[in-house]
Amino acid sequence: MILCADQLDNAKQTKLAEVIQKVHELSPNLNLVLDGDSISDVERALLKDKAHIGLMPRYQQIEGLNYKEVFSEKIYLCCSHQHPFFNKTDNEITEQDLASADAVHPSIDIDLEGRTQLKKLNLSAKAYQFDTRKAMIMSGCYIGYLPQSFIQQDLNLGLMRIIKPSQCFYPFSLFMVSKKNPRDNRKVELITNIFNQVFDP
Repeated sequence: MILCADQLDNAKQTKLAEVIQKVHELSPNLNLVLDGDSISDVERALLKDKAHIGLMPRYQQIEGLNYKEVFSEKIYLCCSHQHPFFNKTDNEITEQDLASADAVHPSIDIDLEGRTQLKKLNLSAKAYQFDTRKAMIMSGCYIGYLPQSFIQQDLNLGLMRIIKPSQCFYPFSLFMVSKKNPRDNRKVELITNIFNQVFDP
């Protein structure tokens, strides 16, 4: 079983599809399960041998789990075309404006750089998953942080914009996580090796 704690953009979905293809080629009788869950549930499933691999950000280090970064990108502050900030230049949007605007946040303990950025905002709504956070931002009622890869099409269509990209961003890394001593080590090794082949440059 592979569990994902975040939505994957098209590029990462393509790579994940390649992983699945290679797993199927090498082990066609393997009953592969791919699903999504919260970070805490993914961690529990791995520790209890109910999942073989987890894909998630590493905001904490859990004893008994191995972490390998498979992808890294920046997460930017953005708003939708319905938000008052959309038609303002970055110079017109002050720190006070950002601090007073309603903002949506992921509601989990993210890394220090992310926490530093979020402290500057008026955190009035919560949405962990990228798609639910995006829906709240698209409403025009909130600003919030999302990966550029996740909103690129909306940026191209003029439905969203990034606010102060040189200042308002923090790094986001996706990790492949597995149990250090899994019950079914053969399956974990198979999937881990294929992930390394596909995701490594």
